[in-house]
Amino acid sequence: HKEPVYQHMANAGHVPEQIMNVETMSSPEIQSRSFGDADAQFSRADGSAFGVVSWMTKFTAFLTLSLLVAGALVTSMKAALSDPTWPSFVGRPLPTKETFIGGLIFEDSHRVLAAFTGLATLLQAIVLTRARLSPRVKRFAWFAVGLVIAQALVGGLVIHSLRNPWVSVLHGVLGQSYLATMMGLALATRRWWHREAGCRVGPG
Repeated sequence: HKEPVYQHMANAGHVPEQIMNVETMSSPEIQSRSFGDADAQFSRADGSAFGVVSWMTKFTAFLTLSLLVAGALVTSMKAALSDPTWPSFVGRPLPTKETFIGGLIFEDSHRVLAAFTGLATLLQAIVLTRARLSPRVKRFAWFAVGLVIAQALVGGLVIHSLRNPWVSVLHGVLGQSYLATMMGLALATRRWWHREAGCRVGPG
């Protein structure tokens, strides 16, 4: 029986113990350990990307909830027709300190918040499209973009129709649907949701 070369060198103190361990492992064991290390690296990378996606959906859902609260304040403060020049701000592209008074505070704040929420929803859809998510979640994200655009257009129609009751009801229904969609996206991008589904979230 011939002593293995590594064993002979180890006896002489020239081979690290890690190399000896590799030699004594079978080929399937080596492959299993290698794939395990690779999976751990992918998990860490995906976990970081997952955190960005999850944070973004929760932040956008919070913006949506804030938008609905701002809209409720417009109605409760009877400020819905304070600025009849939608989509401008008293005929200007942006609100100014001189016009930001009275009912315009509620009405134009609602419009500014709606613009930010719409941009956040669009950015969210782009990020989710590039993430390793199910196609259904990605389609849901773009559905939210369509909802927020429809909500903005109907909101403008509420003003130009002088608060037609049916248009106002449609505006309210779209608002609630938009909020439910955003909450659903925030839920669908939680870590435990994808762990249960066996999915990996990450770029590409």
